[in-house]
Amino acid sequence: MKKTVIFRTIAAAMAVALAFSLCACGKAKKDEVSSAAASQSELTPEQQVEKLLREEFATNYGDNMETCEFKNIKIYTAEEIAEDDTLFYDCHFKDTDIVFAATYDLKAPDGKGIEPLLPANGEEDGQWVRNKYICGYLSLTFEGTYKLASAGTAF
Repeated sequence: MKKTVIFRTIAAAMAVALAFSLCACGKAKKDEVSSAAASQSELTPEQQVEKLLREEFATNYGDNMETCEFKNIKIYTAEEIAEDDTLFYDCHFKDTDIVFAATYDLKAPDGKGIEPLLPANGEEDGQWVRNKYICGYLSLTFEGTYKLASAGTAF
Protein backbone atom coordinates (compact mmCIF):
# COMPACT_ATOMS: atom_id res chain seq x y z
CA MET A 1 0.00 0.00 0.00
CA LYS A 2 2.81 2.42 0.98
CA LYS A 3 4.70 1.56 -2.24
CA THR A 4 1.62 2.45 -4.33
CA VAL A 5 1.32 5.83 -2.61
CA ILE A 6 5.03 6.52 -3.11
CA PHE A 7 4.89 5.55 -6.80
CA ARG A 8 1.80 7.70 -7.35
CA THR A 9 3.44 10.63 -5.59
CA ILE A 10 6.57 10.26 -7.70
CA ALA A 11 4.48 9.91 -10.90
CA ALA A 12 2.48 13.00 -9.98
CA ALA A 13 5.68 14.97 -9.30
CA MET A 14 7.13 13.87 -12.63
CA ALA A 15 3.92 14.87 -14.43
CA VAL A 16 4.05 18.32 -12.81
CA ALA A 17 7.73 18.71 -13.77
CA LEU A 18 6.96 17.67 -17.35
CA ALA A 19 4.04 20.09 -17.55
CA PHE A 20 6.22 22.96 -16.30
CA SER A 21 8.98 22.14 -18.79
CA LEU A 22 6.49 22.00 -21.66
CA CYS A 23 5.02 25.35 -20.62
CA ALA A 24 8.51 26.84 -20.41
CA CYS A 25 9.35 25.56 -23.91
CA GLY A 26 6.11 26.92 -25.32
CA LYS A 27 6.76 30.29 -23.68
CA ALA A 28 10.31 30.37 -25.06
CA LYS A 29 9.01 29.67 -28.59
CA LYS A 30 6.27 32.31 -28.15
CA ASP A 31 8.87 34.81 -26.90
CA GLU A 32 11.10 33.97 -29.88
CA VAL A 33 8.24 34.57 -32.33
CA SER A 34 7.22 37.77 -30.50
CA SER A 35 10.82 38.99 -30.64
CA ALA A 36 11.05 38.31 -34.40
CA ALA A 37 7.73 40.07 -34.98
CA ALA A 38 8.83 43.04 -32.87
CA SER A 39 12.15 43.45 -34.69
CA GLN A 40 10.46 43.10 -38.08
CA SER A 41 7.71 45.57 -37.14
CA GLU A 42 10.39 48.22 -36.54
CA LEU A 43 11.25 48.13 -40.25
CA THR A 44 9.56 50.44 -42.74
CA PRO A 45 7.57 48.74 -45.53
CA GLU A 46 10.44 49.50 -47.93
CA GLN A 47 12.93 47.89 -45.55
CA GLN A 48 10.65 44.87 -45.14
CA VAL A 49 10.55 44.42 -48.92
CA GLU A 50 14.31 44.87 -49.31
CA LYS A 51 15.08 42.41 -46.49
CA LEU A 52 12.79 39.68 -47.85
CA LEU A 53 13.88 40.19 -51.47
CA ARG A 54 17.55 39.96 -50.46
CA GLU A 55 16.79 36.66 -48.71
CA GLU A 56 14.92 35.41 -51.78
CA PHE A 57 17.71 36.47 -54.16
CA ALA A 58 20.35 34.82 -51.95
CA THR A 59 18.35 31.59 -52.11
CA ASN A 60 17.62 31.80 -55.84
CA TYR A 61 20.98 33.03 -57.14
CA GLY A 62 23.26 31.52 -54.50
CA ASP A 63 26.94 32.04 -55.25
CA ASN A 64 26.12 33.43 -58.71
CA MET A 65 25.31 36.80 -57.09
CA GLU A 66 27.88 38.91 -55.29
CA THR A 67 25.68 41.87 -54.42
CA CYS A 68 22.32 43.48 -54.98
CA GLU A 69 21.74 47.23 -55.06
CA PHE A 70 18.17 48.49 -54.83
CA LYS A 71 17.55 51.65 -56.79
CA ASN A 72 13.88 52.19 -56.00
CA ILE A 73 11.21 50.45 -53.95
CA LYS A 74 7.68 51.71 -54.52
CA ILE A 75 5.00 50.80 -51.97
CA TYR A 76 1.48 51.08 -53.38
CA THR A 77 -1.26 52.56 -51.23
CA ALA A 78 -4.76 51.09 -51.09
CA GLU A 79 -5.99 54.12 -53.07
CA GLU A 80 -3.44 53.57 -55.85
CA ILE A 81 -4.40 49.91 -56.06
CA ALA A 82 -8.13 50.73 -56.19
CA GLU A 83 -7.61 53.36 -58.91
CA ASP A 84 -5.44 51.32 -61.29
CA ASP A 85 -7.57 48.53 -62.79
CA THR A 86 -5.01 47.90 -65.54
CA LEU A 87 -1.98 47.26 -63.32
CA PHE A 88 -3.89 45.49 -60.55
CA TYR A 89 -6.44 43.64 -62.65
CA ASP A 90 -8.00 40.81 -60.65
CA CYS A 91 -5.73 41.32 -57.62
CA HIS A 92 -7.29 40.74 -54.23
CA PHE A 93 -4.90 42.14 -51.65
CA LYS A 94 -5.63 42.27 -47.92
CA ASP A 95 -5.39 45.52 -45.97
CA THR A 96 -2.30 44.19 -44.20
CA ASP A 97 -0.44 43.27 -47.42
CA ILE A 98 2.52 45.34 -48.54
CA VAL A 99 2.24 45.71 -52.33
CA PHE A 100 5.49 46.78 -54.01
CA ALA A 101 7.49 47.28 -57.18
CA ALA A 102 11.28 47.53 -57.12
CA THR A 103 14.16 48.21 -59.47
CA TYR A 104 17.60 46.89 -58.66
CA ASP A 105 21.00 45.90 -60.02
CA LEU A 106 22.75 42.55 -59.50
CA LYS A 107 26.49 41.92 -59.67
CA ALA A 108 28.05 38.57 -60.47
CA PRO A 109 31.22 37.59 -58.59
CA ASP A 110 34.54 37.97 -60.39
CA GLY A 111 35.17 34.99 -62.62
CA LYS A 112 31.48 34.09 -62.97
CA GLY A 113 29.21 34.93 -65.86
CA ILE A 114 26.06 37.01 -65.52
CA GLU A 115 23.83 34.51 -67.33
CA PRO A 116 22.21 33.17 -64.12
CA LEU A 117 21.25 36.76 -63.21
CA LEU A 118 19.62 37.59 -66.55
CA PRO A 119 16.29 35.71 -66.57
CA ALA A 120 13.15 37.85 -66.81
CA ASN A 121 14.66 41.29 -67.39
CA GLY A 122 17.65 43.60 -67.00
CA GLU A 123 20.46 45.01 -69.09
CA GLU A 124 23.94 43.51 -69.34
CA ASP A 125 26.74 45.81 -68.12
CA GLY A 126 29.99 43.93 -67.57
CA GLN A 127 29.67 41.97 -64.30
CA TRP A 128 26.35 43.71 -63.60
CA VAL A 129 22.78 43.18 -64.69
CA ARG A 130 21.20 46.61 -64.37
CA ASN A 131 17.62 47.87 -64.16
CA LYS A 132 16.00 44.61 -63.15
CA TYR A 133 12.34 44.92 -62.13
CA ILE A 134 10.24 42.92 -59.70
CA CYS A 135 6.81 43.42 -58.19
CA GLY A 136 4.67 41.52 -55.74
CA TYR A 137 3.43 41.62 -52.21
CA LEU A 138 4.27 40.64 -48.66
CA SER A 139 1.60 39.08 -46.48
CA LEU A 140 1.32 39.11 -42.72
CA THR A 141 1.71 35.72 -41.03
CA PHE A 142 -0.12 34.51 -37.93
CA GLU A 143 3.07 35.17 -35.97
CA GLY A 144 2.95 38.86 -36.90
CA THR A 145 5.86 38.79 -39.33
CA TYR A 146 5.83 39.35 -43.08
CA LYS A 147 6.64 36.78 -45.74
CA LEU A 148 7.16 37.18 -49.46
CA ALA A 149 3.81 35.93 -50.77
CA SER A 150 4.32 36.64 -54.46
CA ALA A 151 7.04 38.16 -56.62
CA GLY A 152 7.54 38.36 -60.36
CA THR A 153 7.50 40.75 -63.29
CA ALA A 154 3.73 41.33 -63.17
CA PHE A 155 1.04 41.46 -60.50
